[in-house]
Amino acid sequence: MCIAKGGIVVTHNGKELTSDNIDQLLAYRFESAKIRRAGGRTKGPKKRTEENNLEFEYKFRQICERAIFHREE
Repeated sequence: MCIAKGGIVVTHNGKELTSDNIDQLLAYRFESAKIRRAGGRTKGPKKRTEENNLEFEYKFRQICERAIFHREE
């Protein structure tokens, strides 16, 4: 919903979700849920690393800079 309304969505690891990649991610989520409903198991998320924290911080700063730039126009 946020993407459709022009919002910026970032995962906890710093990956930006866009209209270009959201369909693939939702399909993966759907398939994983189907496996779990059938009694299967899927892997959970990996433990966060310092690199993940840095990636998130970098992406967050980029987004803030874009927002400031667009506001100034």
